[in-house]
Amino acid sequence: MSKFKSDKDSSIASGFKELVTFGYAEFRKGKDPVTGRFNSGWYFFEES
Repeated sequence: MSKFKSDKDSSIASGFKELVTFGYAEFRKGKDPVTGRFNSGWYFFEES
């Protein structure tokens, strides 16, 4: 299971809340090869 959260002012706080629920969180930042725009966000994975 994975979830995405947009990079907003509250994304860090919400990331920690989701981390408690799901068990694993990763903040990813990268450049879109098509548009050239930077994308960033939280990805959450349930670990069992």
